[in-house]
Parts: sequence; C-alpha cells; structure tokens
Amino acid sequence: HLHVTTRLGKGGEYQKAFGDLQAAAQAASLPQSRLWGMLSGDIQHFVLVAEYVDLAAFDAGFTAAQANAEFMAAWRRSLELVDEHPWYEVWQTVD
Repeated sequence: HLHVTTRLGKGGEYQKAFGDLQAAAQAASLPQSRLWGMLSGDIQHFVLVAEYVDLAAFDAGFTAAQANAEFMAAWRRSLELVDEHPWYEVWQTVD
C-alpha cells in the first residue's frame, strides 16, 4: 500500500494524475494499482493498492518502475499535488 495525502482541494486533480500514472504503468507493462479514497475522515488521503505474489515480485516491480522514464515523469507530476512524502506499507498473509 502506498499512502498519499493531497494538498487541500487537489483530490480530484490527484485522481486524474493517478490515471496518467496507471496509463504510463500499463504502457511499460509495470504492475497496476487501484486507488482507494476515504468516505469519511481525512478525505485528502488516498491509498494506492497493488498485489504481488511475493516480496521478490514487489521488488522487481518497484525497480522496473524507477527505471522507466515515462512512469517516473508521471510519478513526479503526481507528487506536485501531495502535502507530505508518500509512505509504503507492505502486508503479507499470516495464515
């Protein structure tokens, strides 16, 4: 999960930027994410969720994304709309 908090009033613009980011990811055959938004509470907070089969796949996708110029350009444009640096959580099943 990647958490972002947009600047006040920039949530709609961030959703468009996320669409651009996903288009760049798809064009480069990078992993796709889904965008989740709050229904109440901090409505400026969004979570990008992607699923990977294991940590090696997460690492490979992360490395490939950072190496792709078009994806990184879209990523940097999306960061212009956030208030604080995004942060990651990596979850795993425990059953």
